[in-house]
Amino acid sequence: MQSEKENSESHKDLKAKEALGIIRWAYSLLYKLEPKLTVVTTLTAIIRGIQGIGMTYIITRIMDMLVKSVQDPQAQISDIFPYLGTLLFFNIIVSILGYFDFTSNREFSTKIDYKTEIILAEQLTKLGISVLEDPDVNNKIFRARSSIHTLENYYKQSIRVLVYLIGFIVSLGIILFYIPIMVPIVLITSLPEYLIDKKFRKDIWSMYLDNTEKRRLAGENINQLTVTKSLPEIYVNGAYNFLLKKFVDVSEWFTEKIVRIYKIWSLTARSAGIISDLGTYTGYVLIFKNLISGVTSVGSMFFQIRMIQSTQSYLSNLTSQINNVMEISVRIQEVYDIFQMKGQISNGSVPLPRLREGPKIEIKDLTFSYPSKDKEVLKNLNLTINAGEKIAIVGENGSGKTTLVKLLCKMYSPTRGSIRINDLPLEDLRINDWYKNLGVMFQEYNTYPQLSVKENITIGRSIEGKNLLETTQKEAKLREAAEGSNVLDNIMEFPNCWDQLLSEKYKGGIRPSTGQWQKIAISRFFYRDASTVIFDEPTASIDAVSEYNIFNRIYSFFEKKTVIIISHRFGTVRNADRIFVLKDGEIKEQGTHLELMQIDDGIYKTSFELQKKGYE
Repeated sequence: MQSEKENSESHKDLKAKEALGIIRWAYSLLYKLEPKLTVVTTLTAIIRGIQGIGMTYIITRIMDMLVKSVQDPQAQISDIFPYLGTLLFFNIIVSILGYFDFTSNREFSTKIDYKTEIILAEQLTKLGISVLEDPDVNNKIFRARSSIHTLENYYKQSIRVLVYLIGFIVSLGIILFYIPIMVPIVLITSLPEYLIDKKFRKDIWSMYLDNTEKRRLAGENINQLTVTKSLPEIYVNGAYNFLLKKFVDVSEWFTEKIVRIYKIWSLTARSAGIISDLGTYTGYVLIFKNLISGVTSVGSMFFQIRMIQSTQSYLSNLTSQINNVMEISVRIQEVYDIFQMKGQISNGSVPLPRLREGPKIEIKDLTFSYPSKDKEVLKNLNLTINAGEKIAIVGENGSGKTTLVKLLCKMYSPTRGSIRINDLPLEDLRINDWYKNLGVMFQEYNTYPQLSVKENITIGRSIEGKNLLETTQKEAKLREAAEGSNVLDNIMEFPNCWDQLLSEKYKGGIRPSTGQWQKIAISRFFYRDASTVIFDEPTASIDAVSEYNIFNRIYSFFEKKTVIIISHRFGTVRNADRIFVLKDGEIKEQGTHLELMQIDDGIYKTSFELQKKGYE
């Protein structure tokens, strides 16, 4: 993975060909999301962008007719009626186009805004945990989350390049016909403005890019000052000003750098604008000379002046817009790169039906190191879990327990060795088929405060947002799951019972205790009732009585299911069919509770007795 500095250099060297590739990708993505609106907004933008040239020509003809009328005593006002009619018709067409432009753009923006959020979330999900935990990928995601909302604007900015290019070619062609010498003058005097604009846009983006990690760290400090859960400790420890200062220091330093670049940019741009204006005035002199000598009519003079102004305006807008698109392309490249990434875990092609009973799990010579890390977290691990067996894996923090869970969940691939499910290699199984048979409560379990209690539990048995149980089954299963996790009484005491929102930030909501949250999370996995169940430190925040009841419920509830309990509390797993002691990535001891207690000076026995004293 590239370092931040390497990423910066590659972005600074973004070529026009690469930018065109990103533009094509963005257009095809938006077309896929909204085909009709994408075409309509493109066409109306192009037509409206060059309508000024047509309007100028009609007005020019009217001016010539008026001058001729002044000179001709026989002239009638009716002579200009056809031109006025043409102008009226032209304005009606412009108004109709304006209507379609306004409505289609608003509809397009509204729909694309939320749809791009969806496709980004879907892509990140496809990449998998192993990719998303990479620091460099996280920096890209940090930038992409803000850039994804500019995707629709990026497409429109790209269309403007085409509009300005067409307008420039048409107006330049007219200038070439009337005053050929003005073509090189316009091009040369506009060059400094383009180069200055390009340089400073690049400098601004480099500042943002090179300081992404620094700004992310600063942002975390201010974020914690707005999270209710964090505030009690922050207030008591007097950490508010400390965290605020860390955010302010970085923000002020960064803002000062950006503002300084903008000031220098503005000063140099004004100088380049003067050079461009000199080219325009040269054209005025030539046109006025032709008017005085009688070569050019008043209407033609007006038309030529407007075309010089239009040529300069289109060229200035074109060069600025090209720089703008190139700058945004650099930003959108973060989004583009994420959509080009592939997950490191293959989906697999072997189907696995929904199992009614727990499978046999075989782990052979399993060795694993995290990407870009040399240390082996697991070392030649061998473990067989029989179908329907309830085992416990215990060990101190850092012994490799949670890493083993991630490998079982196919979030990472083993460095060496294999995992087999009912004699089928896990790496070959279709990942969604395996997940349908898997229920995992991670140590850092999810809370869904925006959902009701009922939804927090039933989300554990849903596929693609649809609950898999009938209403009557759901209600019975819901109550059974809450009873199993010892949280039913708490739920019944909530003001809105099952419909209670679980955050005080919402009207009528409450904030459950940490222990209640953990019980609700456990209920989710009772409700899921998968054939393979993994609990990673499931009762860390729960009182001893509830812990005892929950563990007994786990053993009885998941009958004929394969259950893996991960814990550093040795006393909570004594009723497991077998207990495995993990230390430094290796299994040091295994057996039942009674068997392990017979090993003098054994890790399990020593730890069990030490922890037991802590409760006395």
